[in-house]
Amino acid sequence: MADGAAAPRVAVVTGASAGIAARSPLRSGALGWPVALGARRVEQLEETATLVAEAGGAPCVHALDVCEPDSIDAFLRPRMRLSDRPTS
Repeated sequence: MADGAAAPRVAVVTGASAGIAARSPLRSGALGWPVALGARRVEQLEETATLVAEAGGAPCVHALDVCEPDSIDAFLRPRMRLSDRPTS
């Protein structure tokens, strides 16, 4: 950016419904970043989203199956717009 401000950042975490991937986005949330959470188990993603929001982040939950190209595209396209980066 011309004025020296940092470009907007978006943390993207896949498999965020369990394990370390469910805890790793908390730091990004604490920094106030938007956090895109994706996994097949949306119900568990909601729990992670609550923790991210409590940490100060702006979570976005989306069903994601990384084995399906259409699912990946549906997950990433809106995130690219959030970060002000090209989508094509």
